[in-house]
Amino acid sequence: MTKLSWKNYKAALEKTLVEAPPDDEPSPCPKDIKIDTRENMKGKWFLPLKGSHFDGHNFIEEAFKGGALGAFSEITYKDKLPKELHNKIIFVTDCLCALQKIATYIREQNKETLVFAITGSIGKTSTKNLLASILEETGEKTLLAPKNFNNELGLPLTLLQLEKSHKYAVLEMGARKIGDINFLKKIAKPDINLCLCVGSSHIGTFGSKENIYQGKLEILERTVKEQKNLVLKDDPLLLEKALKIDSNCYTYGTKEGADAQLLDSKFLGKGKGQVTIKLFGRIFSATLATEHHGLMKNAAAASLLAFLGGVATEQIKSGLEKFYPTESRFKTIKKESFTLIDDSYNASLESMKAGIDSVLRAYPDKRVTCFLGDMHDLGSFSETYHFQLAEFCLEKKLALIVTVGEKTSEAFQKVFKESDTETKLLHFNSSEEFIDEARNLDPFGEILYFKGAQCMNLKKIITYFLSL
Repeated sequence: MTKLSWKNYKAALEKTLVEAPPDDEPSPCPKDIKIDTRENMKGKWFLPLKGSHFDGHNFIEEAFKGGALGAFSEITYKDKLPKELHNKIIFVTDCLCALQKIATYIREQNKETLVFAITGSIGKTSTKNLLASILEETGEKTLLAPKNFNNELGLPLTLLQLEKSHKYAVLEMGARKIGDINFLKKIAKPDINLCLCVGSSHIGTFGSKENIYQGKLEILERTVKEQKNLVLKDDPLLLEKALKIDSNCYTYGTKEGADAQLLDSKFLGKGKGQVTIKLFGRIFSATLATEHHGLMKNAAAASLLAFLGGVATEQIKSGLEKFYPTESRFKTIKKESFTLIDDSYNASLESMKAGIDSVLRAYPDKRVTCFLGDMHDLGSFSETYHFQLAEFCLEKKLALIVTVGEKTSEAFQKVFKESDTETKLLHFNSSEEFIDEARNLDPFGEILYFKGAQCMNLKKIITYFLSL
């Protein structure tokens, strides 16, 4: 367990620190710093955060009532807090900044931990989990970023858990604008960095595809001396830009000459697929618990990350075969009369296309119904990308498409209106509206595929079908 003295905290917080408790008061263990009083606060330290609709400082006293040993607070709130609590509170200029500085200090105190950082528009979490499954085969302790803790709050919270006993740490780095990843890298100082494919995710905040490339490729900028960088070889523009930053960048993908080349991928049925990977001249095959072609390519990326981290090929193969998809990321669920594929975690144009393609490749002789929700964070590109999705689906000649949301419904109706297609369309404004009418509709086919932005609540429709 990492322990920091008050001397350590003063060094970590620097000018962010205004007042610290007396030296005879116990200092917080970093992993005991919590941001939510709904957790068990007994023996913990509460760090309040502020948002547009909330202020955690309003819950400081509640944290103490729940058994907290201490708390952080911005100095401007000092006069609003009971004086008897002051000697148990770390007063700072900014709580989020304090959290980030503590995380940076912890990383600097654990330089022997090999830190992996992963970014990209699609596949960060799946690749992170693939790599974690491989690293588990080494028997060494690994710190894994939970869920999608990949921003200026989630990444520092993850690093608070870092200990000397961790040989590896696997982090995601997300971005909504240029500069975000550079900021995260200064905190985490990763040793091995991967840039997956660059797509349209968050183009509404980035402003352009060019800005997305620039923002994602910040992960290749050097922050540690022996840094190693990886990038997708299949995107010529991405590779060209990456090599300008790091001429020794390693590559993965399906293209000839990639350091980790996906030679072949097969669909085995029952939610499984097989990959054959050439890794620095070594060729091996592994069976994966997925039928998503994009995830099979990510298996090559995870293999390369692990290999550069010193993991043996045999352990890489074994780790891939023990991987299991996380909730709502192309998870195959078998029912008596149909197979449901839950890919509803989130959606971009590229991930929509990749998911639909993977379903059709895996089940070429089955009747496929796609439940597609609106995509979000597209800004002024929203109409264009929803129309491109509709045109893509028109070419695929699906049996039935169920659109959920105003944007998908509008785009699909316009694109399909004058087409000569046998694809049937059903449109609903919300998941709740579909559920209300579902029992009056015709059967939906053998394969049900779900993809859309989280806010479209496709999970409700999935729950409905799984309850039948």
